[in-house]
Amino acid sequence: MTEFCMVYVPVPDEETGVAIAKAAVAERWAACANLYAAGISVYEWEGKVCVESERVLLLKTANENFSKLAARIKELHPYSVPAILRLPISDANAEYLDWMRKVLNP
Repeated sequence: MTEFCMVYVPVPDEETGVAIAKAAVAERWAACANLYAAGISVYEWEGKVCVESERVLLLKTANENFSKLAARIKELHPYSVPAILRLPISDANAEYLDWMRKVLNP
């Protein structure tokens, strides 16, 4: 397994995404976060097909932080079942990875 990962989290709006991102970075569960412009999600929920506007939040962190980060996201996320997906970072430039190590382990 690689040392670092990205965590993919759809959120309902900018306010929620920024709140989760700020908490994750301030508490050092993530080195940084990116919140992307609104898009459309199509999914089934309780027997109905839903079409909703969502934003995508990507958080970059160490694999060892994933469980604690996921727990913190669940505390702050308004969905009863948020998607919190770990995506491995198989390669990246060394300077960026060094920066992540410094931020996550001051």
